[in-house]
Amino acid sequence: MLRFSAPFLCTVLLHSALVAAACEQAQALYEQALRPGVAAATQVSLLERSLQACDSFEAYVALAQAYAQQHDITPAMATLRKAYGFANTPDQQAALWRDMARLHQKQRDHDAALLADKTSLRFMRQRAVEQEMLALERAMGGGMLSASRITSTLSKGLADRAVGVEPAIDVRVHFDFDAATLTSQGEQQAAELGKALTAAALQGRRFRLIGHTDSRATRT
Repeated sequence: MLRFSAPFLCTVLLHSALVAAACEQAQALYEQALRPGVAAATQVSLLERSLQACDSFEAYVALAQAYAQQHDITPAMATLRKAYGFANTPDQQAALWRDMARLHQKQRDHDAALLADKTSLRFMRQRAVEQEMLALERAMGGGMLSASRITSTLSKGLADRAVGVEPAIDVRVHFDFDAATLTSQGEQQAAELGKALTAAALQGRRFRLIGHTDSRATRT
């Protein structure tokens, strides 16, 4: 049987009381930051103080949004990654990656935005996200992807595996119609893919290739 002295018990109770008080202060700062009319710079200050007192998912998300309003994209992304550790439900995790996709779009990094949207769909299927992905793919034009672009996108995904990302990229390798032979463009794209998967940044990694056909030919 474990026995604790009275001073030890008092210390535990005192610590619990201090934590509760800190979290109450954090909640008050959070609510103050979200009042209508509060400037983004003031929001950042209040929310940073709130998180210093007590971590919370809501405060991290609000701080990321405040950073984004100030066009501070890098700290906004870092803050969303911290929020992931406090996301307790699939809808919270999905919402984080939707916010991350929007930040990547602000930086014109469409490949990273697509990967963030795909990650969001892993946690919760949302028609709006699927439509956003289709719009992004149309905007990107489906052109040739260079080896460096493929490597860069997969490397970014690897960096975020700890927060739920499965590194992936869509590469269109075209075949001749109703045939198993590559078009000239398909051969070039396959070559670029091969270069990417053997790049130094991805050495020692294993890859899963998933192929899809279209619906133009017969099903026989």
